[in-house]
Amino acid sequence: MRFLKLSLRIFGFLIAVAIAVPVLALCALQVPAGRTFVSSVVSTLASSDNQTITIEDLYISFGLKAEVGKVSLADKEGTWLNVENIAADWHPMRLLAGNLDISSLTASRIDLERTPVQPPSEEVAVTEESSSSGGVSLPFNITLEHLGLDEINLGAPLLGVPVSLTAAGSGSFALDPALVTADLDLHRIDGIEAGLVAKAQFEPAAETLAFDIEVSEPRGGLAARLLEVPDLPALDLSLKGDGPLTDWAANLSVALDGRTTVTGSAKIEENASERHLAFDLDGDLAPLAPPAAQAFLLGTTNAKGAARFSTEFAPLSANLTLKTQTLSLEAKADLENDAVNATADLAVSAGNDALIALDLGERRIAFGPLTGTVRVSGQRSAVDWQTKIDLKSLQTTEARTGAITLSSFGNGADLSEGTLTSPFSLSLAIDRLEGITPQTEPLTGSLELKATGAVNGATQSAEIKDLTLSTAVASLALSDTNLSADAVNGSGRLSLADLSRLSGLAGRDLAGALNGTFSLDLDPSQLSGTITSALVTRDVGTAIPQADALLEGETRIDVSVDLQGVDDIYVTSLAVSNKALDAKGNARYRQNELSSSLTTSLADLAKVDPQLAGSVELEASTEGPIDALEVQAVASSKQIMLAGTPLDDLKLSAEATANPAAPTAKVTSSASLNGQPIAVDVELTSKDGGASVSPLSVKLAGNTVTGELSLADLDKPVETLKGTLNIDAPDLASLSPLLLTEIAGRVQGTVTANPETRQLALDVTGSDISVPAVSLGSVKLKANLTAPYEPETVTADIQLSDILTDATPVHAVSLQAQPQNGGTAITADVKLDKNGKDGVTLAAQVNEPEAGSYVVALSELAMRYQGIASQLKQPTTISYAAGEATIEPLELQLGNGSLAVSGKAGETLDLNANLTSIPLNLANAFVPSLGLGGALSGKVSASGSSSAPEATWSISGTGLTANELRNNGLAALSLSTSGTLKNNRIDQTTKVSDPNGLNLTAAGTVGLQKPNPIALTLNGNVPTAALRRPMIEAGLRGEGTIALSGNVGGSAAAPTYQITATPNGLKITSLSTGITVQNIRGTASVSQNEASLNGIAGDLATGGSMSASGTVGMKDGFPADLSLKLDNGRYVDPGLVTAEVDADLKVSGPLASTSASALISGQVSINKADVSIPEYLPGAIPPVDVRHINASKAIQQQVAELGGEVSQTQTQQKTFPPRLDIVLSAPGRIFIRGRGLDAELQGNLKIVGTTASPQAIGAFGLKRGQLDILTRRLIFSRGNATFEGSLTPVLDFAATTVVSDTTITVTVSGEADDPQIAFSSSPELPQDEVLALLLFGKSVGNLSPTQVARLAAAIATLTGGSDNGPLATIRKSLGLDAIDINTDGDNGPSVAVGKYINDNIYVGVEQGTGTGSSRVKVDIDLDRGLKVRGEVGADGSSKAGIFFEREY
Repeated sequence: MRFLKLSLRIFGFLIAVAIAVPVLALCALQVPAGRTFVSSVVSTLASSDNQTITIEDLYISFGLKAEVGKVSLADKEGTWLNVENIAADWHPMRLLAGNLDISSLTASRIDLERTPVQPPSEEVAVTEESSSSGGVSLPFNITLEHLGLDEINLGAPLLGVPVSLTAAGSGSFALDPALVTADLDLHRIDGIEAGLVAKAQFEPAAETLAFDIEVSEPRGGLAARLLEVPDLPALDLSLKGDGPLTDWAANLSVALDGRTTVTGSAKIEENASERHLAFDLDGDLAPLAPPAAQAFLLGTTNAKGAARFSTEFAPLSANLTLKTQTLSLEAKADLENDAVNATADLAVSAGNDALIALDLGERRIAFGPLTGTVRVSGQRSAVDWQTKIDLKSLQTTEARTGAITLSSFGNGADLSEGTLTSPFSLSLAIDRLEGITPQTEPLTGSLELKATGAVNGATQSAEIKDLTLSTAVASLALSDTNLSADAVNGSGRLSLADLSRLSGLAGRDLAGALNGTFSLDLDPSQLSGTITSALVTRDVGTAIPQADALLEGETRIDVSVDLQGVDDIYVTSLAVSNKALDAKGNARYRQNELSSSLTTSLADLAKVDPQLAGSVELEASTEGPIDALEVQAVASSKQIMLAGTPLDDLKLSAEATANPAAPTAKVTSSASLNGQPIAVDVELTSKDGGASVSPLSVKLAGNTVTGELSLADLDKPVETLKGTLNIDAPDLASLSPLLLTEIAGRVQGTVTANPETRQLALDVTGSDISVPAVSLGSVKLKANLTAPYEPETVTADIQLSDILTDATPVHAVSLQAQPQNGGTAITADVKLDKNGKDGVTLAAQVNEPEAGSYVVALSELAMRYQGIASQLKQPTTISYAAGEATIEPLELQLGNGSLAVSGKAGETLDLNANLTSIPLNLANAFVPSLGLGGALSGKVSASGSSSAPEATWSISGTGLTANELRNNGLAALSLSTSGTLKNNRIDQTTKVSDPNGLNLTAAGTVGLQKPNPIALTLNGNVPTAALRRPMIEAGLRGEGTIALSGNVGGSAAAPTYQITATPNGLKITSLSTGITVQNIRGTASVSQNEASLNGIAGDLATGGSMSASGTVGMKDGFPADLSLKLDNGRYVDPGLVTAEVDADLKVSGPLASTSASALISGQVSINKADVSIPEYLPGAIPPVDVRHINASKAIQQQVAELGGEVSQTQTQQKTFPPRLDIVLSAPGRIFIRGRGLDAELQGNLKIVGTTASPQAIGAFGLKRGQLDILTRRLIFSRGNATFEGSLTPVLDFAATTVVSDTTITVTVSGEADDPQIAFSSSPELPQDEVLALLLFGKSVGNLSPTQVARLAAAIATLTGGSDNGPLATIRKSLGLDAIDINTDGDNGPSVAVGKYINDNIYVGVEQGTGTGSSRVKVDIDLDRGLKVRGEVGADGSSKAGIFFEREY
């Protein structure tokens, strides 16, 4: 009983408290102090970390009428909403009857400045989760009799302009029977006549729906802004609907700027047990659509559709037809009997394969014709579906493609409510993907994606069973991978076969390949989970020689990572291993602290540098916060060979704390370099804001640096520096192994700093110092700087001698600085030679009148070089103060020219420069290899600010030349350029010309800010005389000019260009063949995508014409599509060949591909050819392949300039030579004459194979022919030259003649490079008898000795032998130019010999067998073809005459 009483008391007390608290709160709200207190408490309870709610003057009467003076909402960026004078008048007692009746809800002013800043994603997720945990249920009937919002102000960030409105309305919601009503009147009150009036009523039980919405506003109105209607036209909208849902109708009308643009209607009817919906929409929707959708709504839009529903509005079937100028959609669906049967066909096209462009923000996407289909069929629990999309092309700012095909399908999908699962198979193919930015360029090629798996709509997850992605740069494979909002797990494989394709993206040359596997198990919502990967690289190249050497061959990389959010990343293991390197470690970043450990072993240092040998072990670790990280490292090695010098017993230890406020470090090392000790002991400690280095001892092979240094204040390192540094390096050469380069010389000196005496002193001397590319005979450096370390306290004396570099050698340099007149006087004297003829002298005074300001008074500046004197015209000053430099007129006399500069440079710019005939060869004093010549004149001025500089210039140059120009045979150039720099853009015009007629002009703009846009035009003429040397090297000679025109656009990273070349009086001659093409016409153009020949044609000087046309792509192996034609082309080689040829050739396919080759195909017809066989063929000397061994630098340079010994780099990629498919046709009229031969050939030949290994198939046959040998004529009975693949034909020729009743047959057979010549006869005779009959008509036994010699010579001539016959042997042994034996003379046989006395006089002697038969002849060549001849005989006879001879 006591417990029951106690319980009742407690329960009663709680009820009393529950009643008392609100009563007390109401009582408190009746007085101002109470209102303030309660408002503050409510504001605090309602606010959060990301949003502050402030409530002022909260009042609730005893009748529960509520008023609030002001409510403000603010986020981290400030207040975004203010509501003033809120009042709610309602009837709380009616809640007992289930009714919420609000008489009025008003506010005098609402200011909405902007949208609120979104809270962090975690809070959003929590809010969404809590808000989606249940639906909304209204337990009351609700009535709002009056809503009044006197003034609503919307800030400019919301709509682009500020808008003021007033709103009034009413509404109700009844439960039983259900009834919803609404009435709203919204008008602008900012001087613009615009408003919205809306009424609506829905009564489900009676199945009635009525609404009436009217919107009217002028241009730039609120509705147009909310709908994002382009150009913000005047808008009038009317939407009305009324009637029972068994016979309901609605109408829509939209007018823009007073013109009816869109009309529409909808109707619902009931028929038997079904309801039917039909709608029709017509009009121009493009002006109402956002920019991204306008391209799809061009022209008139017509949308029609119908749907069937059950009486409960369950869908049964539907169809839709949508057509615009660019889009066509046909869709229908049947959902009866728990089945799904649906189809959709989509086509998007602008016609004629034109592209449709979409502007999405700052990006533009353009695509070509698109078609798509969707097919769904089957029972709802077992649906089969398929989709396909075909896109002809796609272009973005990053890439462009050819055809794209996306297809997918699934069988047995379950679309039941609450299930929604489906298997899928997906494939994506992209043809000719071309990356046009450095980031996407590696993807250039084809792309293919294939995937299978299943999706689950109920769990919003997907399972990828298999996925493969193949691109030109990489391939990716996934298997058994699951994807959802809170889990990603699976495994895969990655392969990059050629890392060189990523060179542009990396900004350096890459090489090698990478393959690997990976697995992951992550929670994306928390960024937690594990990732593991096992990678293998092969021959990776990074353009860093040391790294490339370490990564040569196969390298394995194993990594495991454990993630627990962005602030806890744990690399549990990292292992890198190959033949040269073995590294293992781990690292963890957690709450701004890093702990790591790494052990590394380099087994062969020769991989790092060929000058190294041996191994080294490394250990390193870190611990602590990032801003005060503790680092430890240890290195050791038994022996390292440094360029052949041993470094033994290396031990290195380092400890440091990377704290900028209090750094510490300790480094110790010991070793033996070639028997000489190495010892390093350096320790840095910090204390009380200062630091000290003690000990400081470095001993390297007899060279030492010792001392102690301290800083009392790290913020004032110079002013508080104290200590001494002693340098004693008597043998710098001993350090060469450590530096892996040759150095030499001696250096001694000290550096002392004493803040007490306020001095910093430097005293260093050296001699015979040499390092790569530089050597010094002697160095003497003395300097003293007294606190407060200002210019007027500097004393310095620097002496250098015998300076040798790759530039001009310097004999001596003397530089002095000393205090003078409150500043520092500086003098310098540079002598380029011992005599002091060439050099530079300078004298200046440096002052610091105020802290941070400086004045340099330049009183002398003179230079002498190769007889050209330059000097300062008059003293001048350069000052700097408050961030601004001022140059008083600085005038330099430069040879016969001058340079004057004056103005100011700082936050603002005002600079001017005048150039007058400045000789450019002065620059050769600094870089002699330039070989510059000529002079520049002009004006340059700069203005604006340092952040936005502006400039103008006008410069001209005459006689401009350089070594490179001279080496290419180019004449001196004239230059004129003018332009401006403004708004980070250069706008210029530049002209270049030369005496040979070269005239080029480039004009346009270049942006200086990324992406550095370029817009240049190029025009001018290039004479062939300007290209003389490269043309001669190509074996060509030219006359005439080439006119160039075009433009360069795009950006510096991705330039575009289109250059067209037009010949003008162009005539080209091949120096090797003598073929000349003249009257060349047409154009040739080149762009970043392709080069093209457009109607190129020309006339051959010997007759006929040629033409060429087609294109060559600039990427993907340079794909070619070229056509070459020759029409009645006449080729003439005087004395050898005259031919008329027709040709029609095509070149197609890639010219430089590693996987395919081009094809040269077509037909060549020889209409007629005359081939003359000369009596003597010129000899030929094969080129001698000279290879230089241990050549000097001068010889190597000479060979390089002559183009010899071209080395083949190992990185040169193999390309396939072009394939051949050419038909050579010669129907007849191929005449071969000479040396007694007169024949006509015909035939056909097919050339196949490649240009590197051509093959010929076919044959040439003898149509008719005869051969005259001495007095005999042989008639060819047959003749064939057959090609069976080789370019060397197989011969089969036979010729016959009759001598003394004997038929003689000569046959030539076998391969042309080794023919077999045989002689036969009928009746059959030995071959020597056959030859004797053929040549002399006698048997061998009846031949004289001289005839036997002539028989041998004839055999040699007939068989193509060399000049080695018996007579030739006698002639050579006697030193004669001619010897001949004549057996057919009138006076019997005779012997004649002769010799040229000089180039014009020939003396001959002839001796016969008769008396007085001796004769002497003299021939004198007077001119070409004109000859004087005299003859004296032993019988006293003499002759003389003048002869004219001409060889044809």
